[in-house]
Amino acid sequence: MLCDIRLLLWLRARHARTALVRLVHFGGTDLVEDRSPGGRAYQLYLAAIAAVWAALMWAALLDATAAAFAAVGPASSAMALALGLLAPVAVFAWAAVRALRTSPVKLARADMPFVAAGPLGMRAIAGMGCASSMLAGAAAGALAGYVLGVGLESGLGAFAPPAACALAAALLVAAAVGGAWLLG
Repeated sequence: MLCDIRLLLWLRARHARTALVRLVHFGGTDLVEDRSPGGRAYQLYLAAIAAVWAALMWAALLDATAAAFAAVGPASSAMALALGLLAPVAVFAWAAVRALRTSPVKLARADMPFVAAGPLGMRAIAGMGCASSMLAGAAAGALAGYVLGVGLESGLGAFAPPAACALAAALLVAAAVGGAWLLG
């Protein structure tokens, strides 16, 4: 089973590399063909601009959230907390319906030769799919929980630190996605 997981991780890394090559291609360069020092410097320049843009957008989102929660007051902030606690239930319902309607494991056409080359256990395939879905759900939940925590801290005062809200949201969303995988 460890060999199966290693093969599936290799496939995920291959997909991530392909996505990165396509993303960098939008910037006007090629990771595979352009290996010159000037090309690598331009790629580093693109990465730095993207990192600065992402940091500025994150700061703007947190500032806008804090200002909005401070403007609406404690009653609306408490309602936002209740809606935030219902979000993992909605994620579970959406993921469960999706898992029941479609196959939880989807492979690209290019993956078929690698999967068909050897006996690959379904437990490994399903386990890797579940783990990657739970990890993605936890990351999205952590980001949304942090934003909600910043808003609650602004609207309700010293309610809970944003990091604690991010951790709670990550765990709840990961559990909801994992439960939906078990159901599907």
